[in-house]
Amino acid sequence: MGDEVFDIGWAEGVLQEERPFRMECWGFAGSTGVTVFMASEELEHADAAQVHALLEASGVITTLEPQQLSVLHFVDAAGTPCLSISYIVANEDDEYFVEAHPLLTSYRPGNGEGTGDGVR
Repeated sequence: MGDEVFDIGWAEGVLQEERPFRMECWGFAGSTGVTVFMASEELEHADAAQVHALLEASGVITTLEPQQLSVLHFVDAAGTPCLSISYIVANEDDEYFVEAHPLLTSYRPGNGEGTGDGVR
């Protein structure tokens, strides 16, 4: 697959503070990653450590190995201020860094909803 980016699946849920999120799982150059998106209301100045702590406390992400994280703040097409944070789940050497727990829905046609499982 080389350096091709490909979509694996997605999940939606609600964090402990009733904040909806969307997770997208993707692959690139032998690695698997996830990106979590959410509205940034009350998190406008949040850094990666604060967002990561919220995701861990909500049971969305479990850290297996520390990694450098950053938060991207943006405005979506509907004009909503949002943020995203991305994780490398595993690399090409089968080293695992996080577990993502929401059940994934595959992007592949005909696979139905909820046919996947958490990402590790």
